[in-house]
Amino acid sequence: MLQQKIVNQKMFDLDMTLAQLAGISGANQNKLSPWLRGTAPLSNETYLLVEETLRDVQALVELFAPAPVDLRNVAVIRDLLKRMKAGEFDYLVRAKQLADDPQNEVARKTFGTLKAL
Repeated sequence: MLQQKIVNQKMFDLDMTLAQLAGISGANQNKLSPWLRGTAPLSNETYLLVEETLRDVQALVELFAPAPVDLRNVAVIRDLLKRMKAGEFDYLVRAKQLADDPQNEVARKTFGTLKAL
């Protein structure tokens, strides 16, 4: 029952429906629904697939933050996840690291105080 609560909470946090989770993960919605209600078991393999999908979607949402990620188009999300795993968005991670670096903040403030020649 604890696993179901955790999955439900993650889905709530991501504003993800059961249909979206099933579509993105490839898990059968007819097996997920009773499991989430606590009325049927779920295979270990399917549970691990669901957990991996939720982790990946959370990473995708964080990667594109502050821009929202619309999970309604499952095919697009699946493609974005595939591309993220292939490393196509590594430049975004690096850009965020550079933007968060305190040395860069000092440089921006210094540059902002310079007068145009």
